[in-house]
Amino acid sequence: MSSHMSNARRHARQSAKEIRSAARRVRDTAADEANGVMHTIHKVGNDAVKAARNGYEDLRDAAGDYVDRGRATAKSMEHSIENQIKERPLSTVLLSLGLGFLAGYVFARR
Repeated sequence: MSSHMSNARRHARQSAKEIRSAARRVRDTAADEANGVMHTIHKVGNDAVKAARNGYEDLRDAAGDYVDRGRATAKSMEHSIENQIKERPLSTVLLSLGLGFLAGYVFARR
């Protein structure tokens, strides 16, 4: 019986050794995969930051263009109104007076 016991012990030790070896391989594989995932997350994060910066710069440029166009439009309207006042001063005064009365009437009713 002692030979059966020694064979069983040997078999048990060999199995334990194989299990530890398999566990190490699993741990190493998991660590490698985790590193790969972290690398991918880091790359995606960097790409997202770059895209956000580019988007911000594009948005800033577009907003600047809109502001410039708005200023040009306001300047054009200013010149148009000045010309209108110079060409028809009485009509402009009467229009302003009428708009003032209308605004006073609307706001006085509230």
